[in-house]
Amino acid sequence: AASSAAAALAAAALPPKPLGALSAAEAQRLFSNIGLAKLAPRFAEARTDGAALAALAWLTDASAAAALAALGIPGAVPRTQLIGRLRDFARTGVPAPLLLRAAADPAKPLRRVDWLEGAGATWAEAAAALNDELLKVGALRGQLVAVHARADGAPGPILPDGAGGGGGAGA
Repeated sequence: AASSAAAALAAAALPPKPLGALSAAEAQRLFSNIGLAKLAPRFAEARTDGAALAALAWLTDASAAAALAALGIPGAVPRTQLIGRLRDFARTGVPAPLLLRAAADPAKPLRRVDWLEGAGATWAEAAAALNDELLKVGALRGQLVAVHARADGAPGPILPDGAGGGGGAGA
């Protein structure tokens, strides 16, 4: 989706965020965006934030594996891989694009949306607002979206004379 791409470009320009500074919500988005969405509920139940993840990253291998096992993270290999990723993020920070909201569930049926609007003081804020609106209606990555961008502050779509119909972002 165009708004997802705009939000990702805006996020890519930001510096990495220290692992220890992540909120619990950002930690959940991180898990989803690195392919570990199935683990996110376990960490959410434990109210795990970035400070807890950073502390976990610097435990010994055995202590970190035991802590993950206590959270119900199955299997030695997934625990080892997760510990490795956390250690990388603790050293280098978490790339901002990995903290964006994950795409909607691809199992949900598609539906047509004729008009959505996202506004903000900057293009990045407007793109993020539009991305949030697309996610609310279940738009999926890879769906066709048309975006009409305006900088004049006027609401609604820009339509040629005599044209009707929607505008903005459509999925």
